[in-house]
Amino acid sequence: MVSDLGKISASRHNYQDELETFTWSALVAVGIAIQDQKVYSKISEHLFIMNWLAIAKKRKIFSKTIANELQWLIEEGKRKSINAQLKFKIEYLYATSSGDVTMQSYYFKFTHVIENLRNNGWESFLLTPGKWRDLSEDVKVRKGNFIFMDDTRLQECFGTQGEILKPFCLRVYGDVEFAKSLFIKNNLPVEFVKHTSNEFYYFYFNLDG
Repeated sequence: MVSDLGKISASRHNYQDELETFTWSALVAVGIAIQDQKVYSKISEHLFIMNWLAIAKKRKIFSKTIANELQWLIEEGKRKSINAQLKFKIEYLYATSSGDVTMQSYYFKFTHVIENLRNNGWESFLLTPGKWRDLSEDVKVRKGNFIFMDDTRLQECFGTQGEILKPFCLRVYGDVEFAKSLFIKNNLPVEFVKHTSNEFYYFYFNLDG
């Protein structure tokens, strides 16, 4: 039993090392491309990363242990194009394999929390400004864990360095205490307000500082 646990621990450690190597290599490649002016916009960044990932897969440069992550990034890039935000996703994977995500920018930490919630069965919905305004306060949703967000407002509230430029809020249903714990753990500046209906909470993000 102890031997089996040791093998699992070693395997996990190896996976973390391989993931760190893969993501670090990707970030270094992007950094060099920026210095060489091969990356100069969001579109050029997306195309560069997609090409880098494709070459890494074709040449089998990295360990099979991170094949799923490599394929996931490629599929995200194909499906969402520039909106996939591949560099942020790679930074997220790098942080989870090598360090403390609480030291990252607010946008990075927010992305980390949302991904964590999704991995735990939560559903998130990005609404247009019109649908967000029309979302009645007395509307009830089916049983489960849900987060509703104004997509346009969300894109406007973060700066280029991941700082919070404008306040915004989320509408949260379900296991609110679990969601609260993740936002608090990641040191996000959020105020939790229960709606008078007791059906949901508003998570208000305040300006940085």
